[in-house]
Amino acid sequence: MPLDGVSAHFLAIELNSALHDARIEKIYQPDRYEVCFHIRTARGHVRLLMSCNPSFPRIHLTDHLRDNPKLPPSFCMLLRKHVSGGRVVKVTSPPYERIIELHLSSLNELQDITQYRLIIEMMGRYSNIILLNSDSIIIDSALHIDSRTSRVREIMPARKYDYPPNQGKILPSDAISMIQNGDLPVLEEAKSRPIEKAFLESLKGFSPKLALELCLRTPVDPRKGYRQLDKKEVRLLLDAALPILLEIQNGPSSPTLYRATKDAAPIDFHALRLQSFGIPISVSSLSEAIDRLHEKSMRDNSFEQSQKPLISFVQNALSHAIRKKQQHESDINDSKDYMLYKKYGDLILVDQGNIGDESTEWIAEDFEQPGVFHRIPLNPSLRPSANAQIYFRKYRKLKTRTESAASFIKEDDSVISYLLSLLQVVKSASDDADINAIRHEISEMNLSSRSSDNPKAPSSESASPGKSKTGKQRSRAMRSAASRAAEKTERIRTGKKKRSRNDTDLFRKFDNSDGTLILCGRNNIQNDALTFRTAASDDLWFHAKNRPGSHVVLRCFGNNPENSSIESAARVAAYYSSAMTDSRGDAGQNNVSLSFSFTVEVDYCAVKRVKKIPGAKPGMVTYDQHKTLLVHPGLPGNPA
Repeated sequence: MPLDGVSAHFLAIELNSALHDARIEKIYQPDRYEVCFHIRTARGHVRLLMSCNPSFPRIHLTDHLRDNPKLPPSFCMLLRKHVSGGRVVKVTSPPYERIIELHLSSLNELQDITQYRLIIEMMGRYSNIILLNSDSIIIDSALHIDSRTSRVREIMPARKYDYPPNQGKILPSDAISMIQNGDLPVLEEAKSRPIEKAFLESLKGFSPKLALELCLRTPVDPRKGYRQLDKKEVRLLLDAALPILLEIQNGPSSPTLYRATKDAAPIDFHALRLQSFGIPISVSSLSEAIDRLHEKSMRDNSFEQSQKPLISFVQNALSHAIRKKQQHESDINDSKDYMLYKKYGDLILVDQGNIGDESTEWIAEDFEQPGVFHRIPLNPSLRPSANAQIYFRKYRKLKTRTESAASFIKEDDSVISYLLSLLQVVKSASDDADINAIRHEISEMNLSSRSSDNPKAPSSESASPGKSKTGKQRSRAMRSAASRAAEKTERIRTGKKKRSRNDTDLFRKFDNSDGTLILCGRNNIQNDALTFRTAASDDLWFHAKNRPGSHVVLRCFGNNPENSSIESAARVAAYYSSAMTDSRGDAGQNNVSLSFSFTVEVDYCAVKRVKKIPGAKPGMVTYDQHKTLLVHPGLPGNPA
């Protein structure tokens, strides 16, 4: 949940205790939304991170370093000018507002003590970081808000700073008094709303989750209208609201992270220990809770930033291959009557003695279908034999186009199958090792030209499979092929083997209780290596039936595997298949769950029954003498 007014209230108290009379030694601005103070306190050095990022505005102490630009932004330079070397006098918050104020003192150019306030507003897309002088005049802000952006309040240099408009909500202290008098703390204008919404619109500092928590501590339906409550339900709500409000007013806070399942990563935090939100994890401070949650968010964002360009790259290549196949199919459709032109030529030659000079057409009976006549257009300026040759040339041209297009369609089908497999692998990626393996495959398959500026990303001048190459790309491909041939010749001459970048240690691994081992390829090159080099002939090979997916091998080490191990391997094959990516959409598999409710067909057989398709791209195989299991996708609980 976003930082609400209640959490901001306790966070201000926590930061005031940690930063009182601390000295600001360094100031950095990693990006346009974030400012970081390096502060020396009586207990040591700390970093204070302030962010007005609309997706996660916050202020907290952090242990994590961010990369800073070589040239500091102008707002960073202004902060250094005014408050670098200054002290934190105190940290406050307007009552239960999502605003925290750093009261700072610093020496100006004349060595006079000057007072400042640094305001951190944490209100979604209206978030900002604002520096004020002692007269509450705005010196500058991270984001400038003029009258064109907001008609309510401007945040511009030299303007008087005003707090956001007061919404007239009930303070926790006043709400406690109302409850003690037997009244629910709900504003008159909110009494027509469901009780959950009524609390949200009436109680200051409450977020939707906190308002819902108040309702869920009772058997009262949160969707029930306020005016429909009976006396018993009112009493239940009064009894549930009072402890929460007393905890808010008197403290102390109970900083807590929440996760959806026992083994999942944290998904939210709050200053109070909520009973109905998720599985709680107690932490020592709100700063720690926010920092841990933000670090997970940063990892997820970093992974998505690596994954999305690869998904886009493969999807573009796939779209091009599909369009190319459609063009070839169109060529076949347009040329389907090529035999008719041969027949026209034959009929003209048979009847050329009867065709008069300067005839514009000739009607001839089909010698294969008596009674069927063809009206054949003629060029009156040419002899009949010359007209026949024109039709024979059309026949040969369209026949060649049809045969070539049919051949190209086979290649297109192979490319499309490969790219669908590659797209599934990219969408199934769950960590940086998967991303690196996919980048290696794209590089090895010459799907993209290397970029000296960013070797990790596909080049903007990429050449997709099946796409017509320019002369420059053909030249580059020829040089690359010559270089690989020279390397191979040198390895043969010296007897040295090329060291694979996809060592078997890079496979996904899962242990089974019977001593068997499940291995799963991270990309198509690893799939080939796993199936044809790492696996033994009596190991078991698994693959999702009739859909793109990773190769999975159950290493048996000469033993007979238990049925549970076979099922586990089949579930892994289902998990790393297009069945999963289709069910989750384009988001990939960042939110890893150990099991899913739908079922997938998985084929398995002995490794020796799997054959590589000659000349096919990596991962393309055939197999026979297989069995099929219907399993739920999932991962074993103990990844190696």
